[in-house]
Amino acid sequence: MPSRLEDLPAELLVHIASNLTTVDYGSVRRTCSTVEQKLFDNFGREFFKRKQFMLTQSSLQCLIDISNHEALKQYLTKVIIGTNYIPRFESIINSASPSALAAIQLASHSTKKWLRELRLDQRYLMDQGLDRVMLTEALNNLPACHEIEIRDNYFPSRFRGEEKWTSYGSTEILKRFQIEAWHWWHDDEIPARRHHVYSTVTNAMASSAKSRQYTAFMVTTRQHHNDLGPDAFYQPKFVDFAGAFKNTTTLMLPVHMRETYDQDLSYFVSFLRYFPNLNYLRLNGTRNSDTNEWMVATKHGLNSCSLRHLSLGKMRLRSDDLIDLLSSLKTLEHLELFLVSPSVEDKTAMDSGGLLELESSWSSALEKSQLPQLKVLEANMIGVGPRFGHDRIGFKSSVGAVANGSSDLMPMIKVQGPGWFDEFAGRIVAQTSSFLGIAEDESADSDSDEDSDDDEEEIDEDDMDMDDEE
Repeated sequence: MPSRLEDLPAELLVHIASNLTTVDYGSVRRTCSTVEQKLFDNFGREFFKRKQFMLTQSSLQCLIDISNHEALKQYLTKVIIGTNYIPRFESIINSASPSALAAIQLASHSTKKWLRELRLDQRYLMDQGLDRVMLTEALNNLPACHEIEIRDNYFPSRFRGEEKWTSYGSTEILKRFQIEAWHWWHDDEIPARRHHVYSTVTNAMASSAKSRQYTAFMVTTRQHHNDLGPDAFYQPKFVDFAGAFKNTTTLMLPVHMRETYDQDLSYFVSFLRYFPNLNYLRLNGTRNSDTNEWMVATKHGLNSCSLRHLSLGKMRLRSDDLIDLLSSLKTLEHLELFLVSPSVEDKTAMDSGGLLELESSWSSALEKSQLPQLKVLEANMIGVGPRFGHDRIGFKSSVGAVANGSSDLMPMIKVQGPGWFDEFAGRIVAQTSSFLGIAEDESADSDSDEDSDDDEEEIDEDDMDMDDEE
């Protein structure tokens, strides 16, 4: 029976460490070199497989230091870049919760100066292009890195549960000012920087493409001002983006649907054609906005790949556009629809037939799409009205089940196998006002609130994210 910690087998040490907090885990690693060595592989896999950074000198220097570490750089397979912009002190005050406001207002002069210099350092780094240089240097030295993600949110970290997954360097600001992460993601002083992180990351990927193959590129946003407008997809001819994405199989993009003044999507079409080996595409839109032009562009952009998995979220579609897109994807095996609703044109056309037409319109659209290879269909909160009114779709527990009210229905469905279509068509139910027991005038009032700010009812999309953090 071993009497000392360092005499325990590595497997037992790893099991013990898995039940510790991050701080206690670090303390155990520092007990002696033998324990540190036995836990090193577990430590590298848990804490360095995926790391999130932001475009500041100290954060990117940390990434460079990891890339120069002969052992740790072998573990880092996914680099996440946060869209963090260092906030002005006034912005922190304006967005602070009442409980934190008093402490923030008492911040010392040195603390305010520290924040200001952080902000000015970041601005200089970006203005001079040094963020791109540093990121490119790091990526060139990370042989195992094959996934890149841009993210504008924090989320619970690992199975230990006591921390949040944050950009390296941001925690100190959060602690000093007792603020929440989502209050300071965008640069409220320079709106033109909205696509800066995206263009910097894609340029660094192109510059480092000769040393690796990027299999996944993901942009995940919770705040719509970080979504990508048409101009974000412009690719200068003097940069070789094709080399960066020729082996990419997974692509996730949030597209900005409300830029109606210049909806030239030719750059988006060209961008999609850089992905000849794309298997999985996820497009998130801006809720309550029609996506007709984007669907047409997506169809033309995907004509050179054999897509197998398509995920569409938070958008309004014309049935004809959905049919045209799906009909062009002859290799599609898996389709996901999340918060997808009829476009204005479709809803107008259904006025005479009532909401029961929603049932047949969804079934008809999928049937007309002729998806010979489709094996899995997932639908979640589809057919909802502009403001999640009472014109929504629900699903019975089975084809033969009886639904007498909304409590008998589920908001989502997953059907698979050769009979996926018959099961979908047999379980779909349109929740009309009479079905829900709601007066017609109340239903009309709810559905007319089309132009309200959609952010106030933001839905947690963790179930739609591809994250598999340990």
